[in-house]
Amino acid sequence: MRITSLVENTSRRGLPVEHGLSLYIQLEDGRNVLFDMGQSGLFAQNAEQLELSLKDVDIAIISHGHYDHGGGLSTFLEQNHKAKVYLHTEAFEGHYSRRETGLRYIGLDTELADNARLVFCTGTTCIAPGLTLFSSVGGNCLLPHGNRLLFGPDKTTNDCFCHEQNLIIQEGKETVLLAGCAHSGIINIVRKATELIGNAPSYVLAGMHLVKSGLNEQEEDKFISQLTKELKAYSSTQFLTMHCTGEEAYSKLRKLMGNQIEYLSCGDNVGINSIENNLKIRRTRHEDIPRLHEIFAIARNFMAETGNPNQWAPDYPSKELLQQDIKSGDSYVVLRRDEIVATFVLRGGIDPTYNTIFEGAWLNDLPYATIHRIASSGEVKGMLHLAMQFALLQYDNIRIDTHADNQVMQNAIKKEGFEYCGIIHCWNGSERLAYQFSNK
Repeated sequence: MRITSLVENTSRRGLPVEHGLSLYIQLEDGRNVLFDMGQSGLFAQNAEQLELSLKDVDIAIISHGHYDHGGGLSTFLEQNHKAKVYLHTEAFEGHYSRRETGLRYIGLDTELADNARLVFCTGTTCIAPGLTLFSSVGGNCLLPHGNRLLFGPDKTTNDCFCHEQNLIIQEGKETVLLAGCAHSGIINIVRKATELIGNAPSYVLAGMHLVKSGLNEQEEDKFISQLTKELKAYSSTQFLTMHCTGEEAYSKLRKLMGNQIEYLSCGDNVGINSIENNLKIRRTRHEDIPRLHEIFAIARNFMAETGNPNQWAPDYPSKELLQQDIKSGDSYVVLRRDEIVATFVLRGGIDPTYNTIFEGAWLNDLPYATIHRIASSGEVKGMLHLAMQFALLQYDNIRIDTHADNQVMQNAIKKEGFEYCGIIHCWNGSERLAYQFSNK
């Protein structure tokens, strides 16, 4: 399973953003699920940019009746002609938010309520094999204080969020819980999911609606501390949060929870129970060199077959160069079931060939690392993505270059959020297209 954020409040990959949420879920059996649609057609624009087809979505879900989760419904219905869209029976009721200027309607477009492809749910509903929606979440544990500003179905009644539904995905040994905003309280939702599943979810992806709490700093810190204690009780669960959690609250949670919680920005994706989780990365050893020669030969042949015969010479990289990379500790191999399937170089510090850049400029002059000599046996896809995930654990700025004829790598580089910066010259004087990714 792979889950990609099409819309979220922030982006580390340079994609346009808005206040909202949309997640594209690719299941191992080939089905595609769309969870929420943001507040506009932006999710469709970003899907195209990320090469994810809305036409291929088999099932769509709107988590609750707020515009920032279902505002893109009309766009979805226009671009996809087959998927049913699952909503709660009360999703189209009136929903309002108190602003400084008064109450504002934040509900869905009621003109779409009679569309024949909408399926209305309540309670617990299995909508497809491995996919279960549930609502009617009880409990009062750590309810979001921001709920006080939300009203419905009329303008004088605080919203009880009966229209909020959550998704459980069960695939193989993994169970994933998705919640749009967790207005019913993330702990209450996880407890209900645990009750339905029979054990705690492997992963929880959720906005937690910690923004606009109205609490002072001391009260806010106390609330976050209590929430952390409850979340950490699910010691086997990995949390990924986003959207209405807010960056400030996330920073506090991250400080208290460490790697048990991550942030999923627009354009980010996470692999769950996928082949990526069965891969390991380690530093290259001298005894690996014969296998690396095999992999580089496969890579050179692939380059030639895809219109890029000139980037690597027949003897590139030489045994001596591979030995240098190993000695410096910058060479890595990717293993699947103890077999080497790919290799790359990740080198921190100044790369002399990057000191001068033509017809452009680097994004910044901050410390960086460089990815070089990435090659795969072809048995496993997405090696640049894996190398990037590995690199970003250590560095905020990543640079990379490729040949002008290497369209495959150029597309992969752009997909990872790199920005084109200009042209650099290699040690032999040949030109390369240069890119940089920056979290700063």
